[in-house]
Amino acid sequence: MTSGNLSDEPIVMNDEDAQKRLAVLSMPGWCTDRPIHVPCDDSLVRVEEGEELPVRRSRGYAPLR
Repeated sequence: MTSGNLSDEPIVMNDEDAQKRLAVLSMPGWCTDRPIHVPCDDSLVRVEEGEELPVRRSRGYAPLR
């Protein structure tokens, strides 16, 4: 499970906060039984013509090459 947040807002770290702040984005009733210990964004890449193009790099991003 990954964390979530709206643009320019802090990362949501628990179910109670998610229900309040992310109701417009997620389906009701979704929750996790695994707490988030370190709030950080995931890396995002887009693949175009076989090449990875970073959209957002995060700590811990480790490309295969």
